[in-house]
Amino acid sequence: MDGARLIVGLGNPGEKYVRTRHNVGFQFIEHLANDNVAPLRLRQKFNANVAQIEISSVSVWLLQPLTFVNRSGDAVVQFANYYNIDCPDIIVVHDDIDLPAGTVRLKVSGGHGGHNGIRDLISKLNADNFVRIRLGVGRPPPRVSSTSYVLGVPPADEMLLIQQATDAARQELRAILKGDAEAAMHVLHSRPVPQNPI
Repeated sequence: MDGARLIVGLGNPGEKYVRTRHNVGFQFIEHLANDNVAPLRLRQKFNANVAQIEISSVSVWLLQPLTFVNRSGDAVVQFANYYNIDCPDIIVVHDDIDLPAGTVRLKVSGGHGGHNGIRDLISKLNADNFVRIRLGVGRPPPRVSSTSYVLGVPPADEMLLIQQATDAARQELRAILKGDAEAAMHVLHSRPVPQNPI
């Protein structure tokens, strides 16, 4: 991971989606921008909110595609092409229903795991060798569709667990940016299984 850096948070634009499970990637980007006092600004050229920060002397772009999750690849490809960012230098943060709420996993390349946003990215980038930060949101209960579930707002106890996972992932960004994904994996994957605090 040498050269340009890009962290993409997946989510849907619009007020009604702000606190939904599907928008944990957007929330991750907003926390990073706020931490670094770098306001996200609309870049219509890319149909995305964009900010630039510095982590351990490394310049990092933050991106929130405004093309809705299922078409996230459109904005990412345009941005990456414009700034000559290679696929391995892209980190994508997204929700994952296959992980319990509050769990975080790091993945370097591979398939989409059923996530339509990742599916679109792989298709549009014509590559799968980008880093993924998978934030667990838990599986839907019986008779609730996956779509309805991820577009729903988690209760306060689940939201707290997700926020704790987000914080843990942000703390490992330096290692990931330095190319030491294995060290970050060891820390994140060895976190205790989160317990419902309420």
